[in-house]
Amino acid sequence: MTRYEGTSLGAGTRVAIVANDAIGNFAVATPLLQVLHDRGCRCDLLSGPRIREFAQLSPWIEASVDVMGSPMAEAWHDLPLGRYGLVMNLEHAPWAMVVCGALAEGGALAAGPCAGPEGRGELSYPDDARGDLWRDREWATANLKDRYPFLETGHISELFVRLLYLEGPIPGYSFPSSEPKLPLPPALVALSASLPSKLWPIEHWIEVCRALASKHGSVGLVGAARKAQGQFYRGASDEDRLVEDAGVVDLRGRLTLPEVVGALASAAQVVTLDNGILHLAAAGPAPVVGLFRPGIVHLWCPRRPGLEALVPGAGGAVADIRVEEVMRACGL
Repeated sequence: MTRYEGTSLGAGTRVAIVANDAIGNFAVATPLLQVLHDRGCRCDLLSGPRIREFAQLSPWIEASVDVMGSPMAEAWHDLPLGRYGLVMNLEHAPWAMVVCGALAEGGALAAGPCAGPEGRGELSYPDDARGDLWRDREWATANLKDRYPFLETGHISELFVRLLYLEGPIPGYSFPSSEPKLPLPPALVALSASLPSKLWPIEHWIEVCRALASKHGSVGLVGAARKAQGQFYRGASDEDRLVEDAGVVDLRGRLTLPEVVGALASAAQVVTLDNGILHLAAAGPAPVVGLFRPGIVHLWCPRRPGLEALVPGAGGAVADIRVEEVMRACGL
């Protein structure tokens, strides 16, 4: 097993990118996929079924392999050992480290969290500045880019590019997009998230959505289908109440992922928690208001004009963000 330490990635190098199949995790991997593609590398994505639509349509990905969302014995049987020159693991989860270790034992150079030889411990990082960044557990701090001069922004998508010793500009997010077949409201909201700490009180959502409807005519709720919301996210019951009490159009599960991207790009206003919808919206031109937990915004908030991140004060929670702040950010 050998660590990657910046040797040239020549044209035709086969690269495995290991990533969680949450939309946000896929989103922050797309700049890296673009940079590798532009250098002539051939990238496969080892992830899961939740982003399969994107992976199969992305011009930056040659093949997608599900290593999540199915019995582990099946995923292990399908693991393409011996296929890659480099494996870049973007996750600290045990399953991802084992996948990275198996590919590294199969001959790939390893970048990112990786199980050690024979699955014992963790493979040591390089003894250089990139290795220092991998070992650093304070990625979300505001001064990260000051501690590592090779960084320009400290955004997680840039970190992944620089950790492969790659220079040059960082492209924006890139997702397959298509025009929705349904008529859509001008304003769109998304209020589910992966963690309870990301949620905003439903009473606040109702008030904001009524104001958005007064300004734009109608509001649509985007997100996964109701069953998937309950499986992977928090806030499904709040969404149900928003539809019932605020007259919001329920679009959950009615659009393909590319159609969601198209819908967000043409919206007059998007209001969302820190979730996958925020990252999809960040790829387009629509004005976006995003509600973030404290201590995470520097690492995870996309950098682009027209996206305003609202963060509670020190020691606060997303639930502490005032309705008036969201109204102001939306021009209400």
